[in-house]
Amino acid sequence: MEPRAGVRIACDPALFGNGSAFAWQGAMQRISVGRVVRLAAWLGVAGFGGGYAVVGQIRDRVVDDWRAMSDDEFTEALAIAQSLPGASGANLFTYLGFRSGGWRGAALATTLFLLPSALLIVAFGVAYDRFTS
Repeated sequence: MEPRAGVRIACDPALFGNGSAFAWQGAMQRISVGRVVRLAAWLGVAGFGGGYAVVGQIRDRVVDDWRAMSDDEFTEALAIAQSLPGASGANLFTYLGFRSGGWRGAALATTLFLLPSALLIVAFGVAYDRFTS
């Protein structure tokens, strides 16, 4: 596989030992925690249809608008998100938050994506209990 223009090859000896394996890393912008958190909060409130429904919106923003990841990197992140338990959208935000801000970024992005739905479920439960009793 030939490297594309603007793509550098990086080898981390700490990960690969003898340096025989290489990791492709696109020349992408660093993604900020604030952007990830704002997107997570917005899609947590406005995203309907579950994890798969927001994956396209996350991809459009992260890959096309922000140029924070290549399409291949996003596809790999999505494959990991789909292999883990839970909604793919939430798992993607966990990955994006971790990539931008470590564990704190991951926790914050995931919480802000899931919190609006959780609050709505609690509110509907309370309303149902009040009006049916």
